[in-house]
Amino acid sequence: MINHILFLPHGMQIIPGVEDTQAEPFLYLHQAMEEVIEQVEWDGDQVILLTPHGYNLEEDLVIYNHKQFQGSIFKLEDSVVYGEAISQLEITGNTELNQKILQQTSELPIKVLTHGYPDYPMTLNWGEVVPLLYLQPLGKKRHSILCYPRTRHSDLDQVIAYNTKLAKFLQDLDENVLLVISGDLSHTHQEDGPYGYHQISKPFDSMVNNWAQAGEDAQMDELLDMQPNALACGMAGMNLIHQLRKLGNYELVASRYAVPTYFGMGIYYWKAN
Repeated sequence: MINHILFLPHGMQIIPGVEDTQAEPFLYLHQAMEEVIEQVEWDGDQVILLTPHGYNLEEDLVIYNHKQFQGSIFKLEDSVVYGEAISQLEITGNTELNQKILQQTSELPIKVLTHGYPDYPMTLNWGEVVPLLYLQPLGKKRHSILCYPRTRHSDLDQVIAYNTKLAKFLQDLDENVLLVISGDLSHTHQEDGPYGYHQISKPFDSMVNNWAQAGEDAQMDELLDMQPNALACGMAGMNLIHQLRKLGNYELVASRYAVPTYFGMGIYYWKAN
């Protein structure tokens, strides 16, 4: 059973130093990330991370089958992730847990991704690197990393079907694993953003905050209905958390929220009772 769940944002602007001047909402979220991680009372060494922004296939989930990972923190130029690398993160993989995931979720379309061979460090993207950077105070861990397919944008029924099976697997785990979901909220908060403005953005994020506390089916249904206009990259991961909360009793321990740019960013930590 998963006893601890984190939903963490992955906008790199929250990391001090990546932009010449850090906006106050990003600084708030950086400090909030540190505060929430401090509240995680977990002494295990295995992490499962699911990201929407990684090595995406069109319809299949991907599991990164490497023993080592590396990721760079970039100096952003006009909020574009192509600036100079200012630091690097070294992460340990967990090929043993990967095999268990593959064996016990064989009915799911999960493809194995290996660059070269498992001992060679695999390069991670911001969707993995940002959450993992803030997990470092928890100590040295082993990580299984999965990425949602691109159809998470267009086929929510498929996402729900995948998540129902994944949640059952996670609930039946007999190991002490921390589940981390990487994602952000509505991407339609600003007219000059890449996805434009939609009036649903604020109600969507507000509903996420309500759902994080109550976890009601009606709230998740409403989020799924709003998603085509809210365009939250974290929607697939939130639905997985919802499936887990239906199988177990999880209490919201901490939450933080801000809209520092065209997308909303939320930090949520649940613990099983």
